[in-house]
Amino acid sequence: MPPPYNARMSKKRLGLIIFLWDSAWKAAAVAVAIRNRQYRWVGPLIVANTVGVLPMVYLFRFAKSPNDDEQEGELSWS
Repeated sequence: MPPPYNARMSKKRLGLIIFLWDSAWKAAAVAVAIRNRQYRWVGPLIVANTVGVLPMVYLFRFAKSPNDDEQEGELSWS
């Protein structure tokens, strides 16, 4: 006996929510990786299906903050 109609719809909704959640995190992480010129992260971020975990790890742990790099044209005296 197949599951009731509502159970099938709720599985589809859950799948859609997970897909949208993962896609949003992937898009943010890939954009930051490209902006920071960390191209080695782009492939794994796009390919890995981790429900947003890998993009979150990248964004919160490995992404450079804007203050990490010195401004172009400034000399470092330290």
